[in-house]
Amino acid sequence: MNGYRDHSIRTSQFYCPYFNDKYIYSQGGYRQKVEEYPAQYQSHPQSPPPDYIPRFPTTTYNAIASSSISPCNNKYTYLWLKNGEAFWSYIAYVGTRSISGWRYDRGRWVQFGLNLVQIRNFTCI
Repeated sequence: MNGYRDHSIRTSQFYCPYFNDKYIYSQGGYRQKVEEYPAQYQSHPQSPPPDYIPRFPTTTYNAIASSSISPCNNKYTYLWLKNGEAFWSYIAYVGTRSISGWRYDRGRWVQFGLNLVQIRNFTCI
């Protein structure tokens, strides 16, 4: 029998035709696809960020748009998150709903990714 109940196809990952490539089926179940970014943005910055913490900007945003944070691409950026965290980052990719790049944590650069709704404010250097 060919169709959706054909269990003879054994792959570790396949796309579910009923979700229009919006979800990926993996052995743990369905998970939503994340935005992908080019491989050339995989290298971290070679120097540490500035050694000061900038002042919190007086303007506050209800939501951060990708167009407002895109000038910070490939620059040192200080991020304030809605959960209270704040840290230096180096943004390598700005998508429509998310950013990714490198976060400076305990003296080393670590890859990270965030949804734009998690960001309270930011400033670029």
